[in-house]
Amino acid sequence: MSTETPPDATIRRHAPAEAAGQRVDQFLAEAAATLSRARVKTLIEAGHATRDGERLTQPGERVRP
Repeated sequence: MSTETPPDATIRRHAPAEAAGQRVDQFLAEAAATLSRARVKTLIEAGHATRDGERLTQPGERVRP
């Protein structure tokens, strides 16, 4: 059984209160262990990450719980 995430998969993560203030690229890279931080950064910059239904485009944005 493969633990890799399919390339077209949607990964959903909810940030706990203790993650508030952390960089969103760091949080997502830790939450989706199959993706490197560099890959997460590229996905964010390309508009493939959302928060509350709005696209994120800056990897350095801060997490909100």
